[in-house]
Amino acid sequence: MKQPWYAQRRFLRRLERLWAKLEQGVSLLTGQAFNPLYHLGTLAVILLVVLTVTGIYLTIFYRPGAERAYETVVAISNTFVGNLMRSIHRYAADALVIVALLHAFKMLVGDRFWGARWLAWVSGWLMLLLVFVIGVMGYWLAWDDRAQWLTEFSVNLVGGQVALAFYQPGAVERNFAFFVIILFLHVFLGVLLLGGLLVHVIRLSRPALFPPRWLTLQAVLVLVALALLRPAASGLPANFSRVVAQAEVDWLYLGFLPLASRYGVRGVVLGTAIAVGAVLALPWLAKGRSAAPIRITEHLCTGCALCALKCPYDAIEMVPRSDDASGFKVVAVVTESLCTGCGLCIGTCATTGVDLAPLPTQAVLDALTSHVREAQEPVVLFTCQRQAVLGTLPAEWVPPLTNGNALPPPVTTATWSHNGTDVPVVVCAFPCAGMLNPEWLRSLLSLNARAAVVVSCPTDDCSYREGPAWLAENVRLRRRLLEQPVFWVTTPPGNREALTRVLSKAAEAEVPPPAERLPRDAFERKAIWRQLRPPVRSLAAGLALLALAFFAGILPERTTATGFPPQAVVRVVMAHTPKLKVPADSEAAKLQTKLPEGVSATQILGGERYPVQLRLVVDGEIRLERTYEPSGLRREGSVTVVEQLRLPPGSHHVELWMMDDGQTWRQMVGRRVEVASYEVVTLAFDEEAGEFVVYNPLASQMQR
Repeated sequence: MKQPWYAQRRFLRRLERLWAKLEQGVSLLTGQAFNPLYHLGTLAVILLVVLTVTGIYLTIFYRPGAERAYETVVAISNTFVGNLMRSIHRYAADALVIVALLHAFKMLVGDRFWGARWLAWVSGWLMLLLVFVIGVMGYWLAWDDRAQWLTEFSVNLVGGQVALAFYQPGAVERNFAFFVIILFLHVFLGVLLLGGLLVHVIRLSRPALFPPRWLTLQAVLVLVALALLRPAASGLPANFSRVVAQAEVDWLYLGFLPLASRYGVRGVVLGTAIAVGAVLALPWLAKGRSAAPIRITEHLCTGCALCALKCPYDAIEMVPRSDDASGFKVVAVVTESLCTGCGLCIGTCATTGVDLAPLPTQAVLDALTSHVREAQEPVVLFTCQRQAVLGTLPAEWVPPLTNGNALPPPVTTATWSHNGTDVPVVVCAFPCAGMLNPEWLRSLLSLNARAAVVVSCPTDDCSYREGPAWLAENVRLRRRLLEQPVFWVTTPPGNREALTRVLSKAAEAEVPPPAERLPRDAFERKAIWRQLRPPVRSLAAGLALLALAFFAGILPERTTATGFPPQAVVRVVMAHTPKLKVPADSEAAKLQTKLPEGVSATQILGGERYPVQLRLVVDGEIRLERTYEPSGLRREGSVTVVEQLRLPPGSHHVELWMMDDGQTWRQMVGRRVEVASYEVVTLAFDEEAGEFVVYNPLASQMQR
């Protein structure tokens, strides 16, 4: 089954049309040159910079350890600068997730995730996953009730020795290394993001890493405003002698905790793994088709290297020629795996020595020439597939596409009514407007074409990154062409009004004023990029839009119940090495004769150990009776036990029995305990003393 072309991926096109309407509405508010939605990728980078700066400040004053972590975070928040830094750090982290998801959605609906761009898609999602892990670790470092809930989730997922490190009384206070490791990973993984960013843009010739200065200023102002309006705050300190009943949860980072309470820890982990795997495999599961790769006609290539210079994806390089017949020293060579089929090289080549494989250049030129000659003084309209498919052009004007191996020339003739007169319009829709070669404009206008119109995407919103910019540069260098009726409009896709306005002027066949000959943003881009203060209208609208987007990071944070009923908990924790069953092998007797007194051969040789059996009786009712096998391939290791039972609040008589020798039950605990709602009574095994210790929070002491 053949893969579909751009226009035939209808579901994605519907989504892209909705997104284009959003961008069009934002451009009406801010002005096209100051639309923040055109800079989502670079906005994510500046948020990373903000997170780095504020994170360094917080790390300087943070002290790890269960006894100091919570207090130092609270102390930081009690100072104006510290609270401001912590709050900006918090909201920048949420804003980063929101901006990255919007950027990924735009790449998805714009069909910019497969083919030569699969690496950017996969690396971008891996970076977002890494950001998520780093953010979760940040909540861990605060060591409040959210960190406790996160720890309980991890314990339920991993179990074993990890559980003992938190559930045994006093274990957390002794687990200083845990906080050091989390702090190290929180910082070190952030450094890895730099490497991920380099991989993300490695296939771009001229990657834009930072947003315009005006957008950077707007983002920082919004973050500061949010930090002052609603400072970040800690919850209750973590306390494993109590169960977390509810906590303020940031759903962008900790939303999996309530889901795990409802659907189970393993269910959430499995669902997440499937979703991440599907997203990463999307470039191959939903692969489309493009006109790539380009083909170089070697005998027509003059070795000028303009195509290699202007390729946005480094898909062309110049290599020495294998023959000297042409008289030129180098020839262009295409790396097919990097080519996206934009056609910018075709718009640059003066000798028509470049073709798109399924869309031969000469066939396009012949079709254009034929349609122009057959029409009566037509207006020739050049645009890109994105503008044609997303509603800028009437549906009947869109050149047809097929599912065959070769595309028909993207040229058709339509009629447009102007002042009661039908004006023929020859429409040519390239993959990108940058594919238009200015020499074609000159030749078509020399025939009987009335005027030429170029409708392109904004310079900062080209699907192939640099199409309008390079086309504008190519046209500007041909001054005689600027003295002819060539009109140009840059607009978000779907703006039929912009098309109507430019066609009305083109129908008069007059030479357009300078403002309409070339896209303004193509040449003012650097000036706009450097500006700190956009026009007041754009500044106000941009701040409002960014505030709305970043404020979405606050909305997901709400007090969320853990799903635990108002009951008490009896927790049994044990790390115990039971008795050996038999010596490891027949050599034990011989070895015993060589050992000093008091040393057993079985201690050296090892061997299978007895399982541990526990029986918990509460108020005369057996609530737990289970056998735990020793660890190890030969069952020669220790036994780890972590069990939690719910009890109604009140006074209960608790008995705990244990068998670790295969024959004798021993009563380890037999006493009455008082428990309250959400309180935890812990029965912890003391390996050295060989007995259980009862820790009752209400009694505020440990009892044997």
